[in-house]
Amino acid sequence: MKIQKKLKLFGYNWKVKFVKDLEGGDFTWKTKTIRVSRKYGEQESIFLHELMEAVLCELQFRFYGQEKSMEYVFHFDHTGFVKFHRMLFQALKD
Repeated sequence: MKIQKKLKLFGYNWKVKFVKDLEGGDFTWKTKTIRVSRKYGEQESIFLHELMEAVLCELQFRFYGQEKSMEYVFHFDHTGFVKFHRMLFQALKD
């Protein structure tokens, strides 16, 4: 998979940056940026993980677990899954 350096997500232009000193990846709404580590050979997998998590967060399908730790819980029904699929498909298509 070729990772584009720009993508459209929720009607906004997002940047994808490859960062040397980062473990894994992350995303930031304020700057509309997805960052992917250059340390590993799994950039496509890390990118897809962060993109999917950004979409699920925007759809308000991600919640903190019972301990309010970094362990997130994702909860949605089939209608929510269809919304998730459409947004993810559109982001990858554009």
